[in-house]
Amino acid sequence: VYLSEKIFDVPSEGGQYSTEVECVRYPDDLQVESTSRYVQAVYSKGRLDVSVAPSRSKDILSYTVTVYYVDGWGDRVCDQAVFTQKAKK
Repeated sequence: VYLSEKIFDVPSEGGQYSTEVECVRYPDDLQVESTSRYVQAVYSKGRLDVSVAPSRSKDILSYTVTVYYVDGWGDRVCDQAVFTQKAKK
């Protein structure tokens, strides 16, 4: 699993982001998880689409989205994108 872009700077207003996903094995079995309920992420047909909600925090926030599959031996193969959101002004 490989994400073409892995680092995203997000304004406090949030936004929409996309990156290509390459997967040699099991491309139809990829799953996505996020470290925050304020980040919605969906994988479909070689693309990861991510929506980050507006921030209410006066601190910089960091979210991680993981794209992964579990192989036949139970090992998890993944790549991650990190979204760093600016503080609310």
